[in-house]
Amino acid sequence: GSGEAKLQHVFRGGPAARAGLSGGDAIVAIDGLRATGEGVDTLLGRHAPGDRVTVHAFRRDELLAFDVTLEAAPQDTCYLALATDATPDMHARRAGWIGA
Repeated sequence: GSGEAKLQHVFRGGPAARAGLSGGDAIVAIDGLRATGEGVDTLLGRHAPGDRVTVHAFRRDELLAFDVTLEAAPQDTCYLALATDATPDMHARRAGWIGA
């Protein structure tokens, strides 16, 4: 799907906050390419820390443009993802762990 790329949280002092983005903004384009919820990481992955990108986002009904200078993620940043080859046992343990 092409889910909306809405910012949930913007870290104080981070690149998005310094550029003027805030929680609730819905990113619609990065460097002129349409951004979806799933596609933002792919679009940003084409760039290196220190690169400047133009981000277009809606804040409520107003379209705004932001000049964002990218930074490397902090060393304590981690991402969780589901394994595509998870076994039924793995799914059962996950369900027991998160209660779903």
